[in-house]
Amino acid sequence: MAVEAAFVTSHFLPSRCFPSPSAPSTPSSSLRGPDGPCEPHLAALLHWSLQTHALADLLASLSSARHSLHLFSECLDPAWEHALSTPRVAFRVHEAHRAELRAAVAALHSTAERFRCCPDWRQPKAATLYKWEVMAMVEARVVVFLDLDLEVLPQRSLRLLHRRRGGGVERKVASTWHQLLSCFLASNYSLLATPDHSSPVNAALMIARPSLPLYREGVDVLSSAAGRPFDFSRGWRSVGTPKAVLPAADAAWWRRPGQLEMLDWNSWRFVGASIDQGFFFYMTRLLHTHGTDLRTSACAAPSRDGVSEAAEHTTYFYHFGAHGGPKPERIAAAWRREARPCAARLVGAAAGSRTAAEALGRAAGWARRAAAALGELSRAPLAAAAAAQLRPALRQLEGGVRCVNESLAAWLAEGRRGGLPPSAVAAIVGGGEELPRAISLRAAACASCRWASYTAKSRYAEEHTADA
Repeated sequence: MAVEAAFVTSHFLPSRCFPSPSAPSTPSSSLRGPDGPCEPHLAALLHWSLQTHALADLLASLSSARHSLHLFSECLDPAWEHALSTPRVAFRVHEAHRAELRAAVAALHSTAERFRCCPDWRQPKAATLYKWEVMAMVEARVVVFLDLDLEVLPQRSLRLLHRRRGGGVERKVASTWHQLLSCFLASNYSLLATPDHSSPVNAALMIARPSLPLYREGVDVLSSAAGRPFDFSRGWRSVGTPKAVLPAADAAWWRRPGQLEMLDWNSWRFVGASIDQGFFFYMTRLLHTHGTDLRTSACAAPSRDGVSEAAEHTTYFYHFGAHGGPKPERIAAAWRREARPCAARLVGAAAGSRTAAEALGRAAGWARRAAAALGELSRAPLAAAAAAQLRPALRQLEGGVRCVNESLAAWLAEGRRGGLPPSAVAAIVGGGEELPRAISLRAAACASCRWASYTAKSRYAEEHTADA
C-alpha cells in the first residue's frame, strides 16, 4: 500500500558515530541491556514515537492512505515495530542509515581529523548529515523529519498528564497538518523549513519531497567535499558568499537585519553551515531552488491584520532545543545519577543561574509529559523485549521528577525561593503545562507584529545596490 507521509527521526550514540577501524565490532543488541549506553535515551525515543504515532494515526484517519514512522537508532529494540504498528500506521526501527551516506559522512570526519579543522565534522554532530536519507525514502509522497527533542503533539501528552477526556484539540492539530501537507504535495516545493536566528534552514523540522536523483546528487556533493577543509567563506563546493549566490527570490532576503546571521556575517559560519542546516540549504535553495521558508510559502496560514490564524496556539509544536542548553534526556540521565541521595543540591545548583533554573523547569515539564505518555503505554500488552525497555524509561522519568520535587520542597522550606526565577518555580511545581516558545506550525511571516523577524520588503535590491 502506498504511504502518504513518513515521519522520521535520527538518533545516534556519540561513541558509535565514527568508531576506529581497529575497534572491535559491538552488536547493537549489546547496547540495550540494563545500565547500557542506550538506557538514558529510551524515554526520549519512546516519547517521540508515541506523540508522532498519535499524529500520524489522526492524519491517516483523514485520508485513505497509510502513514509510517521511521526511527533510525541502535537503541530501540525491533520488538517495538510490532508493538507500535497499526493498520493505518507502520512503525519501523532502522539500526543504521544507508551505507553510501555513512561512508560519505565518515570521509568528512576523517578529513577533519587529518587537517585538524572543521569542528562540526570532527564532532558527533557530523552525523546530522544522515538526515539527508529523507530524500531517498521514495516509498512516501512526503517525508517529515523531526528532531528527537521536538514534540509534535504536546497537546496529547498534556491531556494524558491531566487525565482529561476528549481529543478535539488533537484532531484540530491533525487537520492543520493535513492542510499543510496537502498544500505541499500540490506544490513544486522540494523542502519547507523555518529559519532560526542564524541559519535559513532549521533542520529540527523539515518537510521534504523525496527524490532519488536528488539524494544521489547530495551524496556526490558530500563525497566530493572530503579531502579538503570546509570553506567557511564560500561554503559547499566553494559556491560563493551567501549574499553573492543567494537567488533574488529566496525567502532569506525577507529576514530583518540581526535575524539571520548568514546574511549579517555574509559567511558560512552560521549555525550548522557545514552540517545538516547548511547542506539542506545548499542542495534545495542554491544548487536547486525549489526549497523555501515555510513562513513565506503559499502553505503558510493566512494572516489578517498582521496576526496569523495559527497564533491561537491550538496547532503548535514544542522544540526543547530551541532554548539551547542540554537536551532533555541528558538532564534526565543526570537525575538518575542524583536519585539515590536526592538532596536539595539539584535545585540548589540551579538557583545561582537563571538559565540553569529555567532549563531544570523545562526538563521537569518535559519529564511529566513523557511519563504520562509512557505510563499509558505501560498498561498495554507488550512483548518482553519492549516491556524491558519501557520499565527503565518510566523509572528514570518518575524518579527524576520525584527527586526534583523533593529537592524543590527542601529548597523552599529553607526560605530560598527568591533564588529561583518565578518561571522556573512555576514549571517545576506545575504539571508541565508551561511550554515556553511553543512554535506555531503554519503562522505566516509577519513584518508588523511585535518582535517581527521579517521585513515588508526584500533586502536583495538594497544589499546589491550597496555592493555596487
